[in-house]
Amino acid sequence: MTHDEFESLVARLEPMAKSNPSGYEMRVISLALVGYAYLAAVVALLILLIGGALAAIATLKLIAIKVLLVLVPIIWLVAKALWVKFPPPEGVEVTQAYSPALFAMIEKLRKELRCARFHHVLISNDFNAAVYQNPRLGPLGWCRNYLLIGLPLMKALSPAQLEAVLAHEFGHLAGGHGALGNHLYRLRLSWARLLGMLEHERSVGRFLFQPFFNWFSPYFSAYSFPLARANEYQADAVAGRLCGNKVMAEALTGVAVVADYLDTKFWPGVHKQAEHEPAPAFAPFHAMSTQFSQADLTESVQTSIELALKRVANVDDTHPPFGDRLKALGESPAFVAPAAGVAADTLLGSSLSRITDLYHEEWKRSITPSWQARHESVQVGREKMASFAERERYGETLPTAEAFEHAMLIGDIGAGKEECLSYLRALRARAPEHAPTSYHLGSHLLALGDNAGIALVEECMAADEESVLPGCALLFDYCKRHQLNAEADRFQLMYEQKSGHARAAHEEETNVKVAESFEAHGLQPEKIAALCEQLNAVKEIRRVYFVRRRLKHQPDRECFSLGFEVTPWWRWQRQSAVEAAQRKILADVDMLGSTTVFCVEGENVAFARKFRKVRGARII
Repeated sequence: MTHDEFESLVARLEPMAKSNPSGYEMRVISLALVGYAYLAAVVALLILLIGGALAAIATLKLIAIKVLLVLVPIIWLVAKALWVKFPPPEGVEVTQAYSPALFAMIEKLRKELRCARFHHVLISNDFNAAVYQNPRLGPLGWCRNYLLIGLPLMKALSPAQLEAVLAHEFGHLAGGHGALGNHLYRLRLSWARLLGMLEHERSVGRFLFQPFFNWFSPYFSAYSFPLARANEYQADAVAGRLCGNKVMAEALTGVAVVADYLDTKFWPGVHKQAEHEPAPAFAPFHAMSTQFSQADLTESVQTSIELALKRVANVDDTHPPFGDRLKALGESPAFVAPAAGVAADTLLGSSLSRITDLYHEEWKRSITPSWQARHESVQVGREKMASFAERERYGETLPTAEAFEHAMLIGDIGAGKEECLSYLRALRARAPEHAPTSYHLGSHLLALGDNAGIALVEECMAADEESVLPGCALLFDYCKRHQLNAEADRFQLMYEQKSGHARAAHEEETNVKVAESFEAHGLQPEKIAALCEQLNAVKEIRRVYFVRRRLKHQPDRECFSLGFEVTPWWRWQRQSAVEAAQRKILADVDMLGSTTVFCVEGENVAFARKFRKVRGARII
């Protein structure tokens, strides 16, 4: 199901869900039962196969053993595909002994809402809070419940505001009124996660599940989307009832303001220090406690609120927009920062210092390589910028490519955006045919709210195919924010057409199908000789076929398939030998163009038959 089809289906279903909520719930329940019925059918098939195999052992003896040699691996692969393991969420676990105040708040909310107990309470480094259910029996449930609370979120909110956020999350697990809607809300997430895990698994046994769930999961997601969004409003109402609508509105406002501050000021400011410091010396998780109440956050409050209020509903997120959630609560935006030293992170008690130190050290370890690389690149950039400026002072006109690089360095590590804009204007006047200059000048003008940037970005898109997707995204966002709806629709359509073609081309290139056309590689003998020399060093392989693929979406692209065999005709295929050969080929052989490498034995034997018909395909 494409994004447009999903959006269109949701648009048709939402009025139906509002006009007859109980009837609509029954529709979604019926659809959920279809998923469970399919799983039950697969389980029944497994039981029949096992029973048949056992009966065959008793009656057919030698033939039965041969049948079992085929059936047992299939049953095992199917069982592995069915019992998908969901990884547990990541975070630092806290206990009641060290954080009694936090657990007292959790227990109070849990009892009031008749929620199941949490097996683990984790503090993450995200600006978020969530309830996570990890099914121990795969799609059949028996969940282990996790409560995740982000440390940055706790530092940004007061204890009362955090309680409102947790009450919202607990509302998704609540018993009593709305329990059915909560269950469907969680089931929606479960089917989507199952599809994701099946796509991630490489087991052959997934063939019994993936075709069905490729259809079912997005269809169920669309059908349950109106209920999921309604469930978010219900969870807000639960939080408002327990903690007060005013406090819930403060929590929502705090989340919107601080999230914008983190994205646009705090983290960019931290990373900018790499331009001057060779190693990170700043402790961001310690600094959050004070910076969230400093002047630079206070000054951006109104801007952040206005930006949040402009956001509109879309099918990419079941959470309603900020403004709609406030309207449902009957409240206005209200930002109330926690006083210094009394933020919700104090609920962690003696665990606070340990967790903050741990995330600081983890951040430092993960950021150090990219930090040092940025520091080194800035030093090189400053030397280049000084060289460019020196040459211009002596009257030299820099070549277009170097002049453009100079402009980018000025904007990135030099005097800033204004001087970069001035330099790009001058370069554009001198070299109007240079597409990157048009694109970046246009993007600078759009950032200033100047519609003249639209034509410049479009000019670049016409000259450079690689800029079409980012250009459409940039122009769609600008036009949407400035109520240029007709233009926004045009760029959205252009983006979808281009991205659809790109997805189809990528899908065609990465997924080789036996039904497609293959032809002689057509390469010079010396190139094939060099390839064969490297392949001969891979002792596991016996035969190699090398063919050219005829691509529909990229007919001019050089794309090849390399099929290898490792197993003599008198032996069973050993998967370990196949995998070892493939690893060595991919690691040690320099491929020609875009080449897909795979074994042409077993389930891929049809490729071998087809490759043999291509003249000159066998190279070893």
